[in-house]
Amino acid sequence: MEEILFQSEDFFCVMDFSLSHKVLLIRGTTVTEKAGEYISHENIDLLFDGTHFVQIPTFFENGLLIKKGAEDLTINADITLKAGQYFEIINNKNSYFIKARGFEILKNNLDTAESSIDGKKYRPPSEYIRKEYIENYPYLLEGLEKHIDTFKKSDNWTLWNKSQRREVVLAFVPVAFYIKEETILEVIS
Repeated sequence: MEEILFQSEDFFCVMDFSLSHKVLLIRGTTVTEKAGEYISHENIDLLFDGTHFVQIPTFFENGLLIKKGAEDLTINADITLKAGQYFEIINNKNSYFIKARGFEILKNNLDTAESSIDGKKYRPPSEYIRKEYIENYPYLLEGLEKHIDTFKKSDNWTLWNKSQRREVVLAFVPVAFYIKEETILEVIS
């Protein structure tokens, strides 16, 4: 029996694609209202990383179901998808295919037009990472720790005191500006 990775009856649409990082974002948004007034919303972002082939419509009405491709599949004479290396999306009894390395589901409260790809771990910390991303994506702290681990391999790391280490981290890892000082000190110790 094939494992269902995700299933929903909501409306989803293709929201974003990063050519440089080969990340595809398909988003569904649920809005909460009270007496006809907007209260809040929640996005369900379906992210496919390492995307190399896409055969999907721009939106999915009446829900969708996602599962990992279990058998080799020939799309046409030129395209063969290997078992375990693609995802099948079923919508309204139609099958669509995405060849990608991985699949992840993210829930967030980003604005409707704001892409979660920008704050996602697929991109290195940069000037585009803002405080909101740290709050919405606490795993960016893991990215900070990985960058610091790289610094720790430097010959200078053992020579620097905590203050110097902190300055290096703040200079080269912009995401660090949005993390509590005690967390930075704990990570650089």
